[in-house]
Amino acid sequence: MSRILLLLLLSSQFLLATFSGIITPGIVLKQNLDTTVSHTVSANLLMILRYNDFAFEGNRLSYNLGSVLNTTIAPVIKIEQEDKIIESGLQLTHKIAFDHFIQLNTFFDTSNTHSGYQIELMLFKRFNPNNKLFLLPSLALQYDNADRFSYLYDVSQNSLNLEFELLTIYDITPSWNLASTFFVNYYDEKILTNLTFDRQLIYRLSLGLGYTF
Repeated sequence: MSRILLLLLLSSQFLLATFSGIITPGIVLKQNLDTTVSHTVSANLLMILRYNDFAFEGNRLSYNLGSVLNTTIAPVIKIEQEDKIIESGLQLTHKIAFDHFIQLNTFFDTSNTHSGYQIELMLFKRFNPNNKLFLLPSLALQYDNADRFSYLYDVSQNSLNLEFELLTIYDITPSWNLASTFFVNYYDEKILTNLTFDRQLIYRLSLGLGYTF
């Protein structure tokens, strides 16, 4: 994930101060690949923070090196705490039209857990229907090589997966907001070779009350 909040971090409200961000505690409802435990509910903490050219969003830390030909270049570190993975790579974000962006992410294992990599191509757009509501939908195509996919899902094959995400933020006051993220993941049919899985499509919904500073 989404990582698409980079655009939010680059919006004007985040450039007004050296240090700024949103902290949103909440809950997550997650559908599982394994139907023996169909759904799980857990606590969640969404953090979007910016300090000068550093940005921390969700589970990603990046540093903005600058732009070339309307493309922002940023090294990035991703931490998947649940799967005990630390990955690092490069993030390229290109503006293709007004508030339309395409992003290329590469992630390589730096935690000596799976020795694999992921390449992600994402398209996203920012919507501001009014001065209180912010919407950020994205669609991503993710390629996992066999080492990474095997570590995560016990399937030793390369895979192509799709992910849709919708971030919604509604400002109650200048400091407080309601925030939600909705994810849909559609996995390569190869995942069904793991006999503990019997579905390719899962969703995740998070809701929380956030503080903006």
